[in-house]
Amino acid sequence: MSKRKTFNVKAIVERANYQLSHSVLGPDFRNGVRSMVEEILFSTSNYKGYRHLTKDEVPQGHVPGIYMDVDGKMLPDTERFEGTDRTRVEYAVPQ
Repeated sequence: MSKRKTFNVKAIVERANYQLSHSVLGPDFRNGVRSMVEEILFSTSNYKGYRHLTKDEVPQGHVPGIYMDVDGKMLPDTERFEGTDRTRVEYAVPQ
C-alpha cells in the first residue's frame, strides 16, 4: 500500500519562473523546465497561461522573450518576437 505524496504547486511554479528568468544555461535547459511546469500545472488544473519576459527581466546580455519597445516607441506586433528566445517566459502562479 503506497502513501499519497503531495507537493506545493505554487512553490514549484515560483522556482521554475526564477529559473526561466535567471538561468544563463541554454534554451534546452529552459525547455525542460517549461515541460515540467506545464505538466504539473495541467495535471493539477492550475494552468492560467504565461507571459514573455522583457529585456529588463533576463540576465544582461541575454535575449528576452519579447521586445516591447525601441527608444521608448512601442514595436508593431510583427516585430516583437523577431530574434527572441521563446523559452524566456513566466507562468501565472496558482493562488
